[in-house]
Amino acid sequence: MLSRRKFGKNILSQLVGISLASILVGIEFYLARKEFYQKSLELLHEVTNAIAQCDIWMESHKAEVAAILAHSTGLELDVVTRSIAKIHYGYHPITHPVIASQQHIADTFATAGLLPSAPNVQDAAPEI
Repeated sequence: MLSRRKFGKNILSQLVGISLASILVGIEFYLARKEFYQKSLELLHEVTNAIAQCDIWMESHKAEVAAILAHSTGLELDVVTRSIAKIHYGYHPITHPVIASQQHIADTFATAGLLPSAPNVQDAAPEI
């Protein structure tokens, strides 16, 4: 992490008053240009449905996922298997609590000087 390199392993969490665990909760986001989701909503729904189906498969086939990732990354299978065991796959639309959490993190980072200003997360996360 850039922040860890710049501020040291635990300094960031002390500096901004939030735990790294609250930031790194295992939520991933898919991003698209505003023009794309405004003009291609049907295609966007097809893409998100395909992602959801992949996540359903991965959640119920973790051994196969581990084997695929171990092969493609060159990591040892037992290392990848342990990592995959901790992951819960599942596609979920962004909710208001997730937006609020991300806004809190952005505000905190901006206050700490790690961002030039806090973005408006709600504006960047339209309902699709």
